[in-house]
Amino acid sequence: MKDFGKMFGSRYSAVCVSDEEAGLNANQIGSDQINADGVAVGEGSPAAAATATAVSLPEPDPATNTATLAALQRAQRRKSLKANRSMKPMDILGTFFNEQRHGKHNARSPTRAFLLLAIGFLAITTAVLVKVFQPYDLIFKWKLVMADNGEIFNLWAQPPVDLYIKIYLFNITNAEAFLAGREKLKVEQVGPYVYKELMTHENITFNDNNTMSTTPSHPLVWQEHLSEGHKEDDEVIMLNIAMLAISHLTANHNYFFVRLPLQGLFASTKSEPIVRMTAKEFMFGFPSALATLGNTFLPNWISFEKVGLIDRMYDFSTDFETFHTGVPNPAISGLYDTYRGEKTLPQWEGDHCSNIEYASDGTKFKSFIQPNDTVKFFRKSMCRPINLYRTGEERTFGSLKGYNYVFEDNAFDNGAINEANKCFCRRGDCQPVGLIDVTDCYYGFPISLSFPHFMNGDVGLVENVTGMEPDPAKHSTAFVIQPESGLPLSLSVKVQINMHFKDLHNYQQVSQFSHLTAPMLWFEIMMPKLPDSLDTRFNFYLNLLPLVNPLGFWGALLLGVCLLGYAITRATLHMSSFTHQATISDGKYARANLLQNLTGSGANIGGGNQVYNPCELKLMDDMPAGKKHVIIRDHNADDAVYQERRQSAYALELEPALSDADSSDEGNESDTVTLSRNSTTSSSCIEVEPGDDDDDICIACFDDHDLDVADAVSQDNTEPKQQLGVSLASSGFASTTPSTNSSSSSSSSSSHVNKDSEKRSSSNSWTPYAHPEQFGGTGITKHLKGCRKKSAKSVGAPVETTVEAPTSEMRLLSKGKVFWNLTKVSINNQTPNVLVKLNPSSYSSKANDEGDKEEPPKQKLLRYPVLPLNDTLERFLLTAQPHLTPKEFEKQKEITQQFKDKEGDKLQGLLEEVGKREKNWLAQRWLTTAYLKYRDPVTVYISPGMTFPYQKFKDMRDYVDYTAKVIYGLGEFKGIVDAGQIPIVKMGKNELDNSQFGKVFGTCRIPIRGTDRIVYNPCSNYIVVIYKNHFYKLCLYDKDGCLLSAKSLAKQLDEIMAAENDFGVPYGILTTDNRDNWAEAYEQLAKTPENCEALNTIQRALFTVSLDQCIDVEPEQQATQLILGLIHGNGSKINSGNRWMDKTIQLVVNPNGNVGFTYEHSPAEGQPIAMMMDYVVKKMGEDKNYGSSGSSETGGKPQKISFAKPNPCVDQWIFYAKRNIDKLVHDLECNVLKFKCYGKDYIKKQKLGPDSFVQMALQLAFYKMHKVPGAQYESAHLRIFENGRTETIRSCSNESLAFCKAMTEGKASVKEKAALLREAVVGHQKYARLALQGLGVDRHLLGLKMMAQENDLPIPEFYSSPGYTKSMHFRVSTSQVATTYDAFMGYGPATDDGYAACYNPRDRDIIVAITSWSYNFETNPDKFAKALEAAFLEMQDVLDKDPQDNKPKSKL
Repeated sequence: MKDFGKMFGSRYSAVCVSDEEAGLNANQIGSDQINADGVAVGEGSPAAAATATAVSLPEPDPATNTATLAALQRAQRRKSLKANRSMKPMDILGTFFNEQRHGKHNARSPTRAFLLLAIGFLAITTAVLVKVFQPYDLIFKWKLVMADNGEIFNLWAQPPVDLYIKIYLFNITNAEAFLAGREKLKVEQVGPYVYKELMTHENITFNDNNTMSTTPSHPLVWQEHLSEGHKEDDEVIMLNIAMLAISHLTANHNYFFVRLPLQGLFASTKSEPIVRMTAKEFMFGFPSALATLGNTFLPNWISFEKVGLIDRMYDFSTDFETFHTGVPNPAISGLYDTYRGEKTLPQWEGDHCSNIEYASDGTKFKSFIQPNDTVKFFRKSMCRPINLYRTGEERTFGSLKGYNYVFEDNAFDNGAINEANKCFCRRGDCQPVGLIDVTDCYYGFPISLSFPHFMNGDVGLVENVTGMEPDPAKHSTAFVIQPESGLPLSLSVKVQINMHFKDLHNYQQVSQFSHLTAPMLWFEIMMPKLPDSLDTRFNFYLNLLPLVNPLGFWGALLLGVCLLGYAITRATLHMSSFTHQATISDGKYARANLLQNLTGSGANIGGGNQVYNPCELKLMDDMPAGKKHVIIRDHNADDAVYQERRQSAYALELEPALSDADSSDEGNESDTVTLSRNSTTSSSCIEVEPGDDDDDICIACFDDHDLDVADAVSQDNTEPKQQLGVSLASSGFASTTPSTNSSSSSSSSSSHVNKDSEKRSSSNSWTPYAHPEQFGGTGITKHLKGCRKKSAKSVGAPVETTVEAPTSEMRLLSKGKVFWNLTKVSINNQTPNVLVKLNPSSYSSKANDEGDKEEPPKQKLLRYPVLPLNDTLERFLLTAQPHLTPKEFEKQKEITQQFKDKEGDKLQGLLEEVGKREKNWLAQRWLTTAYLKYRDPVTVYISPGMTFPYQKFKDMRDYVDYTAKVIYGLGEFKGIVDAGQIPIVKMGKNELDNSQFGKVFGTCRIPIRGTDRIVYNPCSNYIVVIYKNHFYKLCLYDKDGCLLSAKSLAKQLDEIMAAENDFGVPYGILTTDNRDNWAEAYEQLAKTPENCEALNTIQRALFTVSLDQCIDVEPEQQATQLILGLIHGNGSKINSGNRWMDKTIQLVVNPNGNVGFTYEHSPAEGQPIAMMMDYVVKKMGEDKNYGSSGSSETGGKPQKISFAKPNPCVDQWIFYAKRNIDKLVHDLECNVLKFKCYGKDYIKKQKLGPDSFVQMALQLAFYKMHKVPGAQYESAHLRIFENGRTETIRSCSNESLAFCKAMTEGKASVKEKAALLREAVVGHQKYARLALQGLGVDRHLLGLKMMAQENDLPIPEFYSSPGYTKSMHFRVSTSQVATTYDAFMGYGPATDDGYAACYNPRDRDIIVAITSWSYNFETNPDKFAKALEAAFLEMQDVLDKDPQDNKPKSKL
């Protein structure tokens, strides 16, 4: 920038100065030139020529030169500014027209500046027009208008959407007992029976009043594959609608003339009030002698011969409708104008009940909907318009965003609550709350509508019929509408059809129906989502096209301003030289001339009003090396070569004329230190402002090559600014001599630091810590891991903190570069008084570098192998086969073979080389890839919840004492871990790695954009308690290091709870958000010292304890609410802010009895957490006085951890986090199945493995629901290897698919089913054993893919093949976390269309926590739980009927 400033300033230096200002005498020659020897020569003057031979250039005086040069520059500046101020307006305008046309004297043509000026004004005018007229709004409104063959019109006329109707029938199960009066009517729900609705608007004509007329058509097409095994010919027992309707209508008529003949008719036709028929007959019409007679004798009333409810609902033969076209108001396009020629429905009185104008038929709703607007919906089957209201937050469907709209409250209350609804009381007769009388719409039959299962209805409606189970989650109606367009993104309309009877005692056959509301069916009209074609189209209209307005405005405005600025600047520069007739010549010796004039040696040369010849414009190549500052990278060179930037123009070697000499940057320039390297990575230039003695700054850079030792550059703090040019070497940060060009300038202010750490320590104030690591490079390498500044303020022994080292896997970011910055924020604000060290991934909580403490005996653990490629690919093909058709499988075999022959062998070789250098090549890569780089929230997606057995607290005293005992137990368990007393378990002859137990206490995840970081603080001595969003530091040990007793801990908890009456700022909710969002918020928080200290304190705690606010839980929902509260805290308005999700261990205790852990999954698997829970619960159960043996000291008062008042930016992030967690809470559905019919004892008696048995039950449940095999993930530990984490057990196999088909297709015998079940279980057991030995498929294939990424190789086609992608799309994510207690673990699904199922198989029962996403209509945890329960029972039934000891061998 300084060189640019010089060049720019030099444009202003080519101006004249007067003789007086220059200190020259009045006898100078006015038009003479100066020759090479410094002699003035006049044009054609012999005297001048003679003089030229006699005059020579004197030796200049440096002091005079400097003073004169300064005077000249000040004079030039004054002259230039004065001249510019004196110019006339026409002169200024003339600068835009100064180019002479050839052949015309004084004729001028527009310059480039004028053209740019005109374009600039035009661009600004365009910006104003865009702002005023908003072109996108005009285009969008034009598109909304219905015009013949218009785009929106065609979509409305024949909507290309998947619209379905799901029908559930109420099958009567006690017909005989009910008719005899012994029991209440008992029904069971049967269904769904699914039909696709082909909705169209036909015979469309456009009217003169801006409306269009049409006749609707809604034919239905049977969808057996969506009906979950139900068929149209299923037999059901249902009401005889015709007989009951006639009885109801004539119940009070004359006996002799009406009722008696009808009774005879009933008898002659053998009519019964409850009849057996098929599902299709009931829905679309069953033969009825009564209906036939009615159609014969009363055709105007009964126009049909068969009675079917769905058939009548979808009879649109007599309907005609008119809709608005959107002229002149585009917002109402596609909305009703009239129905059957009227704006109101004849059966109701008053606009509230009858007016259907501006209602939607579901194809398109009102556009430009405001948040408080009411949206109206009308459907013939509902017989009334109904208002919709917005609720909840914005939702995303595909690429579009919309809002939930639901029916108005008390929609069916008939005026009991909402007076306006009294108009729905037919003829003044108000039915019970929850019903609406639609007799007039259903041919006079006593039909009433309600919500499914009488939801929100009168209590008597539910009590009079057995089998009603209203559930808002299942039976509520919801529309998702895009507000700008009115486009429905999703809809689900749920309505129940009932028969509501009055007194029927005059007919003996039907008297039991008197005053009864009998449910017949309920239906759901649904559109799960928009088709992809519509989603793409409207994404363009609603998300991309709106950018026209802001981009058009700002683009035109910025272009105009830039062009105007450039044109004016260009003209201004030209004015200066044009006004004074100054030109810049190319004279070779102008510099000598100028020096001669400055020294006065040319006293007899020149004349009045002379123009100085400018200095020669010298190439930068000729400048001294110390003056060069611009460094560029030659990307085309094979070796790393730095080049000085060559300027294509000349540059004046003078200070700018418009600045004084004493204000220039000369003498204050930053020096550049250049380090050489041998790679193609571009250099970095870092400017460091020197700080005070307390500043802690450490910068370490890691590029896409293996690292050795980083060079550091120490600068003198007296310099006002330091500039460090850093070059990263591929083979290491080798210290080299600075280049020739920079050595001279750097020697005075910079020093190079070599690899010698002692020398580095003595030369500056930084203490670096380097540890041997293996990153895939050759030989033993070292890395700059972190640094700690020696500060006088550091008191006491520092706490040692370890930070996970970056590995080659981390080099995937930013096109092969990762910057691991332990900067001022991460040192000062996270770990003050801490030595930050990067250790190998092996971990010991007892050791330090000095070796002053003995390490526990080192375990004998295996190296993690690199498997033979051929074996892995063979196993992969077997696991992929169930997901492929035979043709796809043959293609997959070809792709796999090509992969093996080509890329696979090369990648295998690279991985084998890494495997030789690293004892566990997977550990750090898995941690980074699976966890630290994962950007979705840890809440739900990463962090599971682990429940304790449900507690029944007597009062708050009991609640606090229990919490204190659990804290004490965790402290005791940590002592066992620290002492190395966790038993070493063997699998066969191999020990299992116990290192994960040491990684859970004092561990915290730190949010960093792109890739998070983990810090370990195992030597911490306190915990953090979170209560009402306030944070408190609670000491866990006394001054002698003894664990405090539960009583002492309880006292501190009491003090915390007594201190807080109000809720604090929910900083903890930030940790529930997307990791990059949280990283941004973290940076904002860390800007204040108070917040830095607070963050440090929380991160270094051993664990956190969340004292939650009590929420009421229904007994039947207890388990579900328990696990959800642990997974996400139930939302921003409940307990989600009372967390710190980055901590590995969070103990959550709720006064309602819900207790458990929320644990951040990165450092460890679930079993250590489950063992911890087992230990604490066991100890507390064995000893009622547990915790009393601890230290009786108080431990001091709990210290409040204070944050600074949040700035607007932090407030904004908190707002976003609240919104996001509430959406996550809404989207996650859960069902905890506690299967009590049998447990693992029964399974073992069948000589089958309990885990594999449960896995096959999950496979069967998924297949029963979705009719396809589900790729199923089960984690297998790799603890026989050092730092081993997990391998994938692929539970879906050829054997499991054969078993599922046999169980569902009904063709196999019991013996065949039992044999296939046993074969599937054994096959799973064999694969599980392989996975536990590190012989699975997934981690090896992942390693090969990482080799391609780490070595900048293309990703092979194999990884996008159908077999790989389908078998990797784990729709069922499972894990067994076993404990003997009534406890379990739960977490979120891995895919949008899948489930998570974490199970605890106990001796006599099996607990399974099932979750799925509510926005996916294909998945439902309640249905899956029922299917799983059925699978358990069916498998038991098969085994009981075919007991057998022979166990077939698997094909795997």
